[in-house]
Amino acid sequence: MYKALDLAIQKQEDVLGGYVIRDKSYSNYMANAIWEIFLQDMKDNYPNAYNSYKNGGGSELKEGRYPPKMACFGSSSRFIYNLSKDIPGFQFEKQFHTHVGGKSNLDGFFDSIDCCTCIEAKCREPYYHTSHFGEKRKNVYYNLLKFITDQNIGLQFDCTETEDNEISIKTYSDDLPIEYFDIIQLVCHFCGIANKLLRNEINKNVRFIYLIYNPKELPETCFKKGMKEEIVNRYNLTLNQMNSIDMNELFKTILNYFDPEKKTQYNFEFIKSDQNDFIDLLNK
Repeated sequence: MYKALDLAIQKQEDVLGGYVIRDKSYSNYMANAIWEIFLQDMKDNYPNAYNSYKNGGGSELKEGRYPPKMACFGSSSRFIYNLSKDIPGFQFEKQFHTHVGGKSNLDGFFDSIDCCTCIEAKCREPYYHTSHFGEKRKNVYYNLLKFITDQNIGLQFDCTETEDNEISIKTYSDDLPIEYFDIIQLVCHFCGIANKLLRNEINKNVRFIYLIYNPKELPETCFKKGMKEEIVNRYNLTLNQMNSIDMNELFKTILNYFDPEKKTQYNFEFIKSDQNDFIDLLNK
């Protein structure tokens, strides 16, 4: 399903595909020459973005066994880069320490006098074959997830220890399984933001924008028969799972986990966005 979205975006943009590596061509990635032009433009005109992606934790620009991640037409990093590259002061690949296990890697961060804006971007990810229901994570998250569950905010994490020192996590919003919305990643982001607030390292007014590519506006002709309906159904399902969670309550709960005396002053707002309203939201 994700490849169908990649190719639909490629068809709409009318950009040459077919990245060749190890004698294999990947039609859902930019052609090698197109990628080199894209990359050179980033180096020359957006050096801060280039350095962020080059040194970031996502390895977006590296060619390995497969083409560079960002060369994919459905890449979320390509998605947010194309939308945000001309915004002065916009930062890509911003890392915050979770103080639970490792760092969270925000796709975007924008600081202003009034507030700071943290952005997570999604494009092809909701359409992967595997779901997040029952995914494995490091067991260092067990206590935090149990704490959230015990607060009775309508979010339950059913954690089962595995033999490889990890936990298998099944997440429910009330009785709804959370399958295609990456809730554990969001918990990590909220941990990073909470700890920045506790240390007075970011503005006390925080907006979190969940930027998700809206496939509904892609013409039917960009898809093989039946694929647009299948992708739109998955998109709607992902949004329904996201909307079932009280994000403001979740953030408050995570902040209280790190600040049990509840001394931290803050304002937090969670906003869903897509390619049509993202820039307007940033300018508000």
